[in-house]
Amino acid sequence: VEIDDAAVSQLARWPRHRDAIAALVLQVMEAGAKVVGLDVVFPEADQRVPDGVAELMTAHGLADQIPQFETDLVLQRIIDLYKDRLVLGWMTDTWCRPRWSRLPCPVAPAEALAGFEKFGYQRFAPPSGFDPATTHLVSTPTLVGNLPGYEQAALHAGYLVNAAEEPDEIVRRAQLAIFFGGRPFPSLPLAMARVGLGGELGLALDDSDRVARIELTPPGRRVAVN
Repeated sequence: VEIDDAAVSQLARWPRHRDAIAALVLQVMEAGAKVVGLDVVFPEADQRVPDGVAELMTAHGLADQIPQFETDLVLQRIIDLYKDRLVLGWMTDTWCRPRWSRLPCPVAPAEALAGFEKFGYQRFAPPSGFDPATTHLVSTPTLVGNLPGYEQAALHAGYLVNAAEEPDEIVRRAQLAIFFGGRPFPSLPLAMARVGLGGELGLALDDSDRVARIELTPPGRRVAVN
């Protein structure tokens, strides 16, 4: 489902308010989609009532009317309703390889994972002595996530991949894992594949701290992703 120029011309500006996004997700789900991934992040509230107007309404005893104009909760309800088939997106504004980085590449503390670890690989097999602060694997010290209510309602999420085109303008490779807080997290397409097929994602590293295998293990079978 693409939000292209034609859609923008028919449906007004982008970004759309959250109730419009919720209606789009609802229609796609009702049309029979097996899984839906949101290739967009919602880090801030979609405030429909400006602070000045809210203060004026409150002063006139209309504070209880303000929530009906805000639409963040509408999308949150849709996320909760379809959490088994819906995959949120998240991103990072910086990434690095700690072992090779010339600039500081701090590892996020474990407490940064609170509530977010559910979006990571279900199985992770690092070698003995694995240290996320010195790994050469792609890592991020920070993430740009969604509103807390959205992440609490969701069961699945994947990071947005900035895949680079090769000289012939074809994308052949993409990052399937990124480390945050010492844990690996899947890309949005890989997370969607797991939700669509069921099962678990597993990441194993060899003794050289390199990716040995990534496995998607649907019920009854195992698929290796090289």
